[in-house]
Amino acid sequence: MKNTPLYKILLDYKARKASSFHMPGHKNCDVNALWNLDYTDTLPQLAESLAAAENYATSYFGTNATFFSAGGNTLCIQAMIKLAVPSKGKIICGRNIHCSAVNTIALLDLTPVWVYPRNNITEPEFSGKVAPDDIEAALCENNDAKAVYITSPDYYGIISDVGSIAKLCKKYAVPLLVDNAHGAHFFCENPSMHPINLGASICADSAHKTLPVLSGGAWLHINDKIYTKNAKKAMAIFGSTSPSLPILASLDICRDWMQNKGVEAFGLLKEKVAAVKLRAKNKGFILPEGPCDTVRITLGGSSLGWLGAELLEFFRKFNIEPEFACNSHVVLIPSPMNNDLDFERLETAISSVPKKNRKCEKISVWERVKRKQYTSIREAMFSSSELVQLSDLEGKVAAEMVCPYPPGLPILMPGEKIERDCLELLENYGVVALKVVLNIT
Repeated sequence: MKNTPLYKILLDYKARKASSFHMPGHKNCDVNALWNLDYTDTLPQLAESLAAAENYATSYFGTNATFFSAGGNTLCIQAMIKLAVPSKGKIICGRNIHCSAVNTIALLDLTPVWVYPRNNITEPEFSGKVAPDDIEAALCENNDAKAVYITSPDYYGIISDVGSIAKLCKKYAVPLLVDNAHGAHFFCENPSMHPINLGASICADSAHKTLPVLSGGAWLHINDKIYTKNAKKAMAIFGSTSPSLPILASLDICRDWMQNKGVEAFGLLKEKVAAVKLRAKNKGFILPEGPCDTVRITLGGSSLGWLGAELLEFFRKFNIEPEFACNSHVVLIPSPMNNDLDFERLETAISSVPKKNRKCEKISVWERVKRKQYTSIREAMFSSSELVQLSDLEGKVAAEMVCPYPPGLPILMPGEKIERDCLELLENYGVVALKVVLNIT
């Protein structure tokens, strides 16, 4: 198989025997044995078995209903937005939003009202929290809004005050939708922090990010029963008619694992991660402050003179593969499936990072990206467009979303006008050209 570049990537990575501190959360554990099963997605008993598996999940998670997705958290996000705001209308959204939600907003022709996370004082590169006061201000100014949508925790593990926001949503009689892609493990790690236990109406959990689930496995949790009846229909609009049975089965296996072993497994993981964070803090790394996911590792290297890309390559010398690096920070995603060798390598790598005699500029995009919507997201995404070089973008209207990473804080949304100050941000994040809407200036 010489002409199989994607397969070669997997073989090469497997041969490295690297310590995986990135998604997916199964870290090549035994759940992958599902791939060796002979199966068909047209088995007569599939519908009955799926319903039974979802009933077990509903009972365990304590929801009104929990549904399985083999289409990733994207399908869950699409479905929950469709359930809350079926077509047109306003939706109040935290700006640290995943591209799948933006695409859904375009498909449904919704009007987003952006609420920007407040700056993280310690490290401006870390996205801040979406503040309840800012949500309430948006609700007061937009009394015709049909829902509130936030992302918590974010990519760095920073947690917003979901409970207070949920109470506000009940006060203003609108549903709260939470993209909990990076917090599916909260049911084991800290159930009281899970959005579904804090009053969210609907919540999307990307199980494969931090749990032993095959890539693409996710749960759609519903608290408010008014949305349960049409949930399957909403998922069918966006999902495949041929979902992967191994992915669905891995969700079923994971729920059983969580129920019987998850609390103990995450208790041990928290201890290991706490030791890593303490070592990193003593070394001089900057870590997010305030309520955070206790098992997410985010290291800011600006205080040590390191850029994120440099840290990424440094960790690779210790056969560690992080999840992500940008500017002067690196993100690592451990799970209970990481072994002792993985953590030994990580602690050794962190201890070995030398301090550089260099001052790293702390780049903050959180306040500088506030822009007015020139045309609707739908119109911008579905209009004729052309690719324009960075030097010629000023004054044009973006036809696509520009985000440093998902789910970060987008520099531009489709339909927003590109002003001069935006060009520097685009350049900083390596954007050399961008699609813009034709015939709009």
